[in-house]
Amino acid sequence: MNELVAMWEKKIYVPEEELLQKIKESSYPNNLEMIFIYATFVKRDHSLILRLVELMELNSISTL
Repeated sequence: MNELVAMWEKKIYVPEEELLQKIKESSYPNNLEMIFIYATFVKRDHSLILRLVELMELNSISTL
């Protein structure tokens, strides 16, 4: 069982630097999912997500 878990972790692991590079290379709004993943799972900062959602709501209101 441990071998199976180790294989899975090796398959899904993305280094922080690689994730940051992908975020920088992607344009908005395509990079939002990666930003949420980075904020939540790497930095463990849930307040960043709330701020991003607020900004997205403000942007959608201003474009009406």
